[in-house]
Amino acid sequence: MPEGATANASRDNRKAIPVTCALHKGPRGFANLVVERQGGDIIFDPHVTGACVIIFDDDAANTLFTILGKWLGYEQTPDHRPRCATGRRRCALEEF
Repeated sequence: MPEGATANASRDNRKAIPVTCALHKGPRGFANLVVERQGGDIIFDPHVTGACVIIFDDDAANTLFTILGKWLGYEQTPDHRPRCATGRRRCALEEF
């Protein structure tokens, strides 16, 4: 079982995302959320402390991906991968 974000993760499987913490307040983008792939799991480590780590298996990660895709304007394709439905040249998820 993963123990949270690891200091020796490569840039290929780890990303820090500036977010806002509702509990600790602060300006938008003040907190960091580290998202990391460890084996078959996706790890969310709010505040990069390892204190509250959220672990997604592949099924849970795919569910989150689908939900975020809908909210960001993607449509489902026959292979169940979201694609941009807004007419924009690039959708938000294509930046990664």
